[in-house]
Amino acid sequence: MIKRLNPKSIPIIICLLIVAYFVTNVSAFGLGGHISYYSLYVIRMLLWLFIGGLVLYYPRGRAEGLVRLKGMIIEVSFFMALFHILIYVLMGFFTSLGKTPYSRSFLGITLNLVEMLVILFGSELGRTFLLQNLPKKRRHIYVVLVSIAMAMFRISLSRITSISSGLKLMDFLTKIAFPELMQSYVASSMAVIAGPAPAMVYLGLIRSFEYLSPYLPTPEWMPLLLFNLLVPVLSLSVLRMLYLKEAAIREPMRESKGSAGWIVVSVVSVAIIWFAVGLFPIYPSVIITGSMEPVIMPGDVVLVEKVDSHSVRTGDIIMFDNGEGVYITHRLIEIIEDDNGRQFVTKGDNNASKDTNPSNESQFRGKIISIVPKIGLPSLFIRGGGEAPIT
Repeated sequence: MIKRLNPKSIPIIICLLIVAYFVTNVSAFGLGGHISYYSLYVIRMLLWLFIGGLVLYYPRGRAEGLVRLKGMIIEVSFFMALFHILIYVLMGFFTSLGKTPYSRSFLGITLNLVEMLVILFGSELGRTFLLQNLPKKRRHIYVVLVSIAMAMFRISLSRITSISSGLKLMDFLTKIAFPELMQSYVASSMAVIAGPAPAMVYLGLIRSFEYLSPYLPTPEWMPLLLFNLLVPVLSLSVLRMLYLKEAAIREPMRESKGSAGWIVVSVVSVAIIWFAVGLFPIYPSVIITGSMEPVIMPGDVVLVEKVDSHSVRTGDIIMFDNGEGVYITHRLIEIIEDDNGRQFVTKGDNNASKDTNPSNESQFRGKIISIVPKIGLPSLFIRGGGEAPIT
């Protein structure tokens, strides 16, 4: 006898998810001091196990995808996660790396991985249960709403309430909120097609890398935003293309055109990310100071060409590292050649005097070849409201 879904099942799962959110953010509600860390840890784990077990007990909804292609989708989700990690690591090598904020002790790593696996079990079963049993008439709306709701479990309420400036807001949006929302949307899309397994594989690999890696990329907001937008879009595009091809549900001509379209989207997406992080000979950089006014204004984006330092001449505008990890864009006014090699004397057009110390060839980063006005203005906002110091 086939069990039918109890109409009360969906409200019960939703209520349990609300309780799980409360328990996850108990410190934000002022109750964290009354419960020890390990007691709260055990409570969270038991709650997520209960949610997952209850979903397994209830009659299951049916995924929209073909059952015979479920294995293929799980394999694709595995490679989607590897692609995400690969691009993430490359971005770190070409921007900057920082020490992981997660514990590196054996106990800390173990607790993080166990927590991640248990929460994946409960949350992805809960996600799938909701998406497969909510009305199908407006499925796309439910996918978005459920994605936002499930992403909130990874977004600390305490972090939200501590935002006090434009810099902290953009830092929160680009490093935490937007990445979690996009990954959650990918997981929801997978759940609709093939159930919880692909999402568990996809999210599990990405989060395992975050917990296990001693160093994580720390890029600026622009390449990070592009990465978190384009990589999930690219991954879903490839998944859709492969699924539709295997399912053979399109006409031959439409399939050919559609495949070409997804390939173009994929190539363009990766190219934009690589351009933003500096993998090409030319890369963008946002100007945040007024030292080169009126030629280059705060909020302008300059295109920097990676050229040999011997090719620059006095009068060129160059970019160099000041020795403290800060990139400076100033005009080259003198070249000094001695036993230590070439030294570059620079000066901001809007500065009263030349830079205190010349830069050397190892600090040289490239020559400015073009200026795109104003498109970097959001960077001024996130760095403190638009006031640009003269440097």
